[in-house]
Amino acid sequence: MSSFGANLSMVDHSLRHFLNNFWKPATLEEEKILKSFEFRNNKVFSFYLFATHFLFYFLLLLPPLSIVPWHFLPHFFFISLLRLILILGMNQNSKQFTLYTIVSESLIYAMLYYVFIVALRQSPTQENFYLVNSFSLIGILLILIYSIRLERFSCMAISIYLAFLHLLYLSFLPNSINDSLLSDFFPPCLFLLSGLFGTVFIFHKRRNFIDLSRMSEERKLIDQDLELAKKVQDALFPKQITSQNIRFHYYRINPQIIGGDFFDFVQLREGNLGVFFTDVAGHGISSALVAAILKVIVSTIPYHFKLQPASLLTYLDSRLAEDLDSYHASAVYLFFDFPNQTLKLANAGHPYILRAKEGESFEEIPSTGSILGFQIRKPIADEISLQFSKGDRFFLYTDGLTECLTNKGEELGVPGVLPILNKNRSIASLPEFCNKVIADLAADHGIKDFSDDTMFLILEL
Repeated sequence: MSSFGANLSMVDHSLRHFLNNFWKPATLEEEKILKSFEFRNNKVFSFYLFATHFLFYFLLLLPPLSIVPWHFLPHFFFISLLRLILILGMNQNSKQFTLYTIVSESLIYAMLYYVFIVALRQSPTQENFYLVNSFSLIGILLILIYSIRLERFSCMAISIYLAFLHLLYLSFLPNSINDSLLSDFFPPCLFLLSGLFGTVFIFHKRRNFIDLSRMSEERKLIDQDLELAKKVQDALFPKQITSQNIRFHYYRINPQIIGGDFFDFVQLREGNLGVFFTDVAGHGISSALVAAILKVIVSTIPYHFKLQPASLLTYLDSRLAEDLDSYHASAVYLFFDFPNQTLKLANAGHPYILRAKEGESFEEIPSTGSILGFQIRKPIADEISLQFSKGDRFFLYTDGLTECLTNKGEELGVPGVLPILNKNRSIASLPEFCNKVIADLAADHGIKDFSDDTMFLILEL
């Protein structure tokens, strides 16, 4: 019994929710929203209604209505055409539209039922009576077309009017026709039922328009916030570097305006430099926020970590796992010791760094490490030491570059990137080099945009 009572209470709650959603009067704000959609809907309604009128007029060419004199057709056509012209020429005036609709529709359907009566009086057979009754059911289509409008009870009003005309027409039937309760009241009942369905549809559509408009406004606010967030994130990226030993240029694109691809320079003593490069898993706002948090952590981390790439990444691994347990990221950290011309790097689950010595081709620097945020191993990555010299270039990138699809439907991969880098290795200007790489991706592989967050950074010593 308690289960039955709970189910009954749930049904009652659902019914109340339905009535509150669809039948409650619109607020001033909601009416204003509906007004913005009303004029366009009314014009669409007018075109559909004009086309439907000709379906009615086609009936006049079929027996038994074809015996009615032809002078009715010009009247029908004139009223429909005049109404369409008046409506198309008017401004956004819903009262004027409603007036034209009521007057013209009242005339047209009254005349149509008059034609039914005349036809049956001229040929009062039982077969013709059933044919006319069948023809009158096209009024259901008319009622449903009224559901295009946003007037709450427009469907119900036309259905009541058609039911009234049908009952009135029955009172003028010749005595020789044997009608029944079913044949008499079946069309009016269908009209009223169609009006009820159409009215529910109108209320549902009104609610959808209101929700859609509010969602659109909310989307505008979200877009404004995203634009602001983009400006903030852009400001976090380094624009210049104080070190005279290195120059850089980067390319970045985020399909969702902001993303989790990020890099930063860590200025160190004696002119040395750290480079932090990361790709936070996921897309959009959450990834961008995690990337910003990682920037703050790297900026405020104890100094000795900044000299030891493996230790720095291990520290980040612990912080991600403890503070942001639902996020993970790949990252690399490079420490350039310029006096000794030594590079130390560690790679935590990130694509291999590409290096080109002066006058040579780009090649991968193999490295071992696990992704940040899961505390898979300690240290999280192995540290590598290399010697570098003037003119060496390093190419760091996120997997959005290598995982994009070529015009053959295959992933670009590192084998697709290396020939492009090596072909343009001799270009001295880094911005020009980056632009040529982008141009060759489009020319050689048909890659004109990226579906994932994509960033690459070129460093030259």
